[in-house]
Amino acid sequence: KRTLSEKQPFTGLLSGRIEQIAKHPSGPFFCSSHDTVFVFSSGDLERRHHGAHFQLPLCKDQYGDSIRNHVEKIAPVPESFDLVWVMGRQGIHLFERKARSSWELRRSYQNDPSQFERAFAFLGNKVHDFFVENADRIWLGTDEGLFLFDGIQRQSDPIIADVNITAVAEPVQLDFFKYRIWVAGNRGFSDQYIWAIDYEPRDDKVRIRPSQVQSFAVGGTAKGFIFDIIATERGDVWLGMEQIVRFKDIGKTQDWSFYQPETHQLYYNVADGFEGTHALTLQEQADGRVWVGSPEGVYTVKPGVTMDVIDQSLVSCSGKKDGRFTLRVVDGEPPYQFLLDSVRVPGIRRVQLDSATIAFEGLPSGTYKILATDRLRQDTGQLNVVLEEPEPLHARLVKYRRPSYTGRRDGVMRVEDVSGGRVASETDFISGKSY
Repeated sequence: KRTLSEKQPFTGLLSGRIEQIAKHPSGPFFCSSHDTVFVFSSGDLERRHHGAHFQLPLCKDQYGDSIRNHVEKIAPVPESFDLVWVMGRQGIHLFERKARSSWELRRSYQNDPSQFERAFAFLGNKVHDFFVENADRIWLGTDEGLFLFDGIQRQSDPIIADVNITAVAEPVQLDFFKYRIWVAGNRGFSDQYIWAIDYEPRDDKVRIRPSQVQSFAVGGTAKGFIFDIIATERGDVWLGMEQIVRFKDIGKTQDWSFYQPETHQLYYNVADGFEGTHALTLQEQADGRVWVGSPEGVYTVKPGVTMDVIDQSLVSCSGKKDGRFTLRVVDGEPPYQFLLDSVRVPGIRRVQLDSATIAFEGLPSGTYKILATDRLRQDTGQLNVVLEEPEPLHARLVKYRRPSYTGRRDGVMRVEDVSGGRVASETDFISGKSY
């Protein structure tokens, strides 16, 4: 294990300020300083000297003069060692390796195409973030909405229109065919939103219908501008704002944040100790931790103990106490201790099914908060579960006639407006029928 004093810097062009870093999954390593991108192979890293490098083309200022560009993001193409996308001040650019130490500009999507001689496409708006799915398919977050480049042309209509998209996450796989990509943006500084787009990646064009796009307003304790968003295969979605917030993807697992369907608003849990910390960049690690880049430095956040509801039985009838739910811990160090918080109802039964699974039975309707700690009692998780019950049974007697005399069966009773309870066939009287 090396100490800080044993670190040896790269020589040559890397003695200055390094601003962006990216690594191909099994290929070269990229980093940038100002308008220049440096490329390293594994051998270059071992020898501690720089490999190839290339510069972004000049861009235009507000007066139309050519000025030095600046690297905002680096994204290697997953299936190719020889292609990398780079975002500058006024667009994105595809560079291709022509020789071991030579990279050339192959294609640009930009605001001002007149300054390029190679192939280009006109954007007309500023790119804030993008994700490269493959060599031709790119998701672009701009100040006019979310666009998809499929092939070498941008789809004419934005997937999300008239919104300033500030961050685009890497898609996560929902099932064998379907993927979900999360993006963040705003309609004015105070109106922050996130969107989930479900799609099926194919060799031909990707078609996205409005029904495949869900929008959620940011509410609760989350505040400020959304700088970054990432999604994980386990169903966590992290937002980098003036704090770090996380929620469970409601499309994959039980949501432990507070979600209001009528307003499409999500209320988040804030990572402890990060209130007031500007989380500018987020990156998930293999062990589940999240690296957070901020003006104060780099931090790590652990997910803590994470629980999912694997089985749930709602209350059968109004006022009864026969609700049930089963929880399983999916992240943490066993064994665990569980606490059903703020519940003072007699008759609740706890059934420990195994070291990571517990069932709570004999519950009336209500919202239950479950706390779990791991074996060292250092990590704590929280989950909110809602148990519903049918509405109370209501009926209205609108007409009746007493029997003509004792023993006769000629009395009449008419009941209407039966509501609540369970299905109508389980009531003694059917709405609108005379007896």
